[in-house]
Amino acid sequence: MEIVICLILLFLGIAVLVLIHVCMVWRAFGGGSEEQSGGGGGGDGIVRKRMCREELKNLPCFEYKEGKKGGDGSLVDCAVCLESFKVGDLCRFLPMCRHTFHVPCIDSWILNTPICPICRTWVHLIQQVDVSDNVRIQVV
Repeated sequence: MEIVICLILLFLGIAVLVLIHVCMVWRAFGGGSEEQSGGGGGGDGIVRKRMCREELKNLPCFEYKEGKKGGDGSLVDCAVCLESFKVGDLCRFLPMCRHTFHVPCIDSWILNTPICPICRTWVHLIQQVDVSDNVRIQVV
């Protein structure tokens, strides 16, 4: 009889752990909704899980140009597709973390997950940023 009770408790414990795991995975992947309301804090209490195309178009965009010291042989890569930027490529600048990517690469990424793929900073605009010729990409 003691073995039966131990087995029942074992399976009950495993079931509780599986249930906890399923709940954590469900919350991590959005819980099936686009927005999740937060508890008391500042602002409106809404955390956005995805960006819409209109918000995406507000992120700064520019045409890649080779730097003044272009003969040093260093290449700048898009962290999403891992290809080097070429002169004339259309690039998108994330103003919160100052990272740069090809427009098609980062647009598809941000529409699903609005965080920078390099530093995991949330991609949300506080103000409009002008990136005409003042953007410099630094190779580390």
